[in-house]
Amino acid sequence: MNLNKNPFNLINASVFDNSGKLAELVSEMGITLNHKVLSKIRDELLDSPKRLTAELAWLPGLNETRDQILILNTKPDSFLNAPQIPPLARANLLTAALQTQTPPALNYILAITQAVEEIDPPKILAGLNTARQVAGFPLIKPEKFNVALENQQLYLLETIETVLAKLEPVERLEAIATLVSAQTDLGQKPATALLTKIVNHFALETQIPLSQRAHKVYDHIYALYSQIGPNSSPAQELKNTNVIIEELSQLVKATKCWDELAQPFQILDKSQGKNHHDSQIMALKIRELAFYAYNAQGYLSLAQGLTKLLSEVFAEVVDVAKQAEEDQIFLSNLAKDPAIKNHDPLGPHLATAALGSLMAQIKKAEELAKTNPFDLKKPIEELAISLQKILAQFRDQPRAHKVALAARSLALSLFGRLKGAQLALPILKALSEGFAGQAPYDSLFASDVKTIERQASDQTQKPPSKFHLAKWQWAVIALIIVILLVIGLKLTLDDPSPTTEPKALTIQPVKRLLNQVP
Repeated sequence: MNLNKNPFNLINASVFDNSGKLAELVSEMGITLNHKVLSKIRDELLDSPKRLTAELAWLPGLNETRDQILILNTKPDSFLNAPQIPPLARANLLTAALQTQTPPALNYILAITQAVEEIDPPKILAGLNTARQVAGFPLIKPEKFNVALENQQLYLLETIETVLAKLEPVERLEAIATLVSAQTDLGQKPATALLTKIVNHFALETQIPLSQRAHKVYDHIYALYSQIGPNSSPAQELKNTNVIIEELSQLVKATKCWDELAQPFQILDKSQGKNHHDSQIMALKIRELAFYAYNAQGYLSLAQGLTKLLSEVFAEVVDVAKQAEEDQIFLSNLAKDPAIKNHDPLGPHLATAALGSLMAQIKKAEELAKTNPFDLKKPIEELAISLQKILAQFRDQPRAHKVALAARSLALSLFGRLKGAQLALPILKALSEGFAGQAPYDSLFASDVKTIERQASDQTQKPPSKFHLAKWQWAVIALIIVILLVIGLKLTLDDPSPTTEPKALTIQPVKRLLNQVP
């Protein structure tokens, strides 16, 4: 039951009011409420089973009417952390407020789930029976109370789910993931029972799309197996290089796309000390592919790329993350042996493809800076992330230096032409981190970062420059003045009045405009 539609709320009644007082309050409300509504209110407050529903949906624990009125006139934000308000009353208040919000405030949902976790049923039952004793109503039996309390908690759950259901699918996914991450501290603490139910209900909604995305991942895994034949010659394998690189790229995208839906369930399972089952199965398939690629044809770089994917995507699955870390160390030690590293026929091609993709991102950002610089923020953020990831893996490649210098040129151009320190700094910082410890690029990029930060700081401290106009703006003003002069002259010539006073008044505004032009 919604708190705002609660019969106690509609007639300003208290759980301590006896039947006579309730009848008096109902009668007083006859002016503002119709007979049908009043009859329903009377029935809900005087009939014992229905009254129990209203009592639990009201403000149990706040026993005086003046306290109730004070609470109802308080802003809902005050209830988020209010231990002085009993948990169920707090949950009812926040749920009523949540229903009026667009979009819903996730901190309200977190506060509701936490409040429900703090509910003490025996304490609530004792308080309601005390009030009933004073009001002269039959005492509540424990078994009926438990059923009614479960129904009220179910109402709170359904209300939250209804509010979330109004969001677009992507927004709802982000909301669920945010709720689970925030409450469990990324799986470090257990989730509340109510939030667990919300996530489990959401799991039913995502079961089909999650399965569809998983099938795409497995399709790319099998496609890679078909390209890595243990009996193929190195020459034959090189012919398939482009196919392998493309399939690897598609596998990475498909796995991350699947993980977007799976992450709330991964985090929830982690908070309960479990490993997400579907994640374990997928991770095992990818790990088997990684070591098959190395054992079959010595594709060390491919094995490293797949292991890195496992580490990134399944960070919330404890056993998978631990195994991926051990595998990365093992493969890294193999890569230190020049004989093994140089035997990898796919290594240079993977580096070329990755760096080529990075250069394409830089070129795209350069074109966007010329045509639509206002849409640069997101592409620059994506470019900075790509720089960090790709340079960390392939910075030793000669082409990596060319790509890095192209990215630096873009950053300096953005700062010089657009005064875009916020656009330039992410790129330069990514380059500085990517080449940390590798001279002379590390000092070059670190110096760029300091220079841009200093110049940006100087610009913000300078007093605002005097008002000035561009050449085209002066041209427009001149054109307007000419038009006004022509209109004024025409009015002067067409005026039949023998006096010159109106003509002077007509031309006077033009003179003022001319006087204002610097």
